[in-house]
Amino acid sequence: MPIDASQHGSPGWWMDLLAKQLAAKQPRFRMLDSYWRGQPPLRTGSKNEQKAFYELQQIARSNLAALIVQSRRDRLSVRAIRTAVDFDETGDETAWDLFLDNNLEVAIPQLAGYIGTFSEGYLANAMDGDRQIITAEDPREMITIEDATGRTVAAFKLTHDFLVNRDYAYLWLPGGYKYVGYRDRKASTPRTLFGGPPPPPKITFAPQSFDMLPFRNPDDETQDPEGVYSEQYDFQDVPVEPAREPDGFGLFEKHIGLLDRINHTILQRVVIATMQAFKQRGLEQTDGQEMPSHDEDGQEIDYNDIFSADPGALWKLPPGVKIWESGQVDLQGILQSAKDDVLHLAAFSSTPLSMFTPDAAAQTAEGAQLQREGLVFSVENFQRILGRALARSVGTAFSMSGDSDRGNAAKIRVEWTPAERYSLAERASADSQAQSLTWEQRQRVIWQQTPDEIRLAAAQRAQDAMQALLAAQPAPKGAPAPVTVSGAGGR
Repeated sequence: MPIDASQHGSPGWWMDLLAKQLAAKQPRFRMLDSYWRGQPPLRTGSKNEQKAFYELQQIARSNLAALIVQSRRDRLSVRAIRTAVDFDETGDETAWDLFLDNNLEVAIPQLAGYIGTFSEGYLANAMDGDRQIITAEDPREMITIEDATGRTVAAFKLTHDFLVNRDYAYLWLPGGYKYVGYRDRKASTPRTLFGGPPPPPKITFAPQSFDMLPFRNPDDETQDPEGVYSEQYDFQDVPVEPAREPDGFGLFEKHIGLLDRINHTILQRVVIATMQAFKQRGLEQTDGQEMPSHDEDGQEIDYNDIFSADPGALWKLPPGVKIWESGQVDLQGILQSAKDDVLHLAAFSSTPLSMFTPDAAAQTAEGAQLQREGLVFSVENFQRILGRALARSVGTAFSMSGDSDRGNAAKIRVEWTPAERYSLAERASADSQAQSLTWEQRQRVIWQQTPDEIRLAAAQRAQDAMQALLAAQPAPKGAPAPVTVSGAGGR
């Protein structure tokens, strides 16, 4: 049955409302995605540009936007999750098993990439039998509405399943309701496997073109157990958590003009170098005479044919003629201006200059330290944004499975690997001086070990202590003395 969107507050009305809001965001998302991929819009200026110049613009583009996002994403690593049931330093092993079972160690950096690029992303909960599912969702496919307290009151996802060539529209509403609409496509949509992950396909939502799927009924033998259906959970809240940048901008969105200027400067260097790959040459008469325009037979002389630009050509010049050759434009000024723009981009985006220029020769030690501090503050901001969204999703997962103690999101804490990383020499020096800390605190704070590594180290430490204790005990009376062997020829 086609979805009816005419009644205010109905599932079809919510789908239509949220689909329109999601569609309004797509132009901005496509623009930001093009910069993240290193394929920003080409500034052709005219539809009559020659193909050769268009190709020059393509090779002049640089992917600095992705480096800005990557510098934050690569430093985000969860190392423990604490709940009300187990709140010690090593975290709750049940929560950690949930984290690993959903491959969230990969999904969380992926979600950070969405936030860094588009300024928002989502975590969604679902159930597959008794198994709890937590997934990172692309903001180009999902949207939510929250009330004044920040609680999600509606969530909508519009996506395409390439395996069955079907569009799906998912709607979550309070009360545990999950509505699913679908539409079969007439033609298959190819999906490229080259050039990185392809962006989501463009899907338009018209309520009358989608059919609403019935609710799952375990007692209905005609339903496919593996099929997709609308569902109602015992969990009453909407199981989708948004994670957004507070200012509503992606990491490089405010600096798009600077990125365009860098690409434009690089383009000018490429154009000049290409146009001057061959120096311009000319024939100059030094005796005041003019070069003849026609030969003895009255035929026009083609000097381009006579003096061909061939490395193996040998030219015979008439008396009083010399060759003039043009000089090249100095590109140092253009190169320096591009470096200055990159330096400004590093400063404005709080990204270490070494991410853009490995040598970072133009940067002072103090400047490098200030940029590193800016990066650390930015990563810690990401940890706060992602930490609360992840805590709520983990709490939702336990609540949906009936574990109300672990489901208390207010008592869940996500512990991150510190954003500031130290060398082995710095860690060893701090460990020798931090005698006021316990052994576990030194392993966690100074050596930045994960709970699993701390547990393994503690077990090995206990084993070493036991072996040392046994070795220190005196041998029983009457036991033979140990035999020692010294040297290569000892007996």
